[in-house]
Amino acid sequence: PWWLPTIGCSPPPSSSSSFAGTLAFLLLSPCPQRALLGAIDLLFLAASLVLAALCRRGANGASPEKDPLLPSPTPDVPVRATGRHAVALGASAVTSAASVVLLALAIFLLPAAG
Repeated sequence: PWWLPTIGCSPPPSSSSSFAGTLAFLLLSPCPQRALLGAIDLLFLAASLVLAALCRRGANGASPEKDPLLPSPTPDVPVRATGRHAVALGASAVTSAASVVLLALAIFLLPAAG
C-alpha cells in the first residue's frame, strides 16, 4: 500500500481510495490510528464519569432494591483510601491527560483535507 512506507499523515489519494483502502489507512497508519484510539479513550473516560455520577447519585436513594441482602458486620468502620488508591487514580489521570494532549496534537497537526 502507498501509506505503509511513509510516515506522513496525509489522507489517501482520491485516485486509489476505496472503502477497504481508506479503512486500512485509518486502522493501520500511525497518525489516524493514534487519533482514533485517543477519541475512543476519551469516549470511554466520558462514559466512565457518567456512570460514576449516576451510581453516586443513585446511592443516596432509599429503595428496597438498594438494601443489602446481608447486614454489614461492622457498619461503623469508615472506608479509608490507601496510597494504592491514590496511585491508581493518579496514573489514570495522567493517562487521560496524555490522551487528550495526543488527540489535540493529532487533530491540529493533521493537514486539512480538501
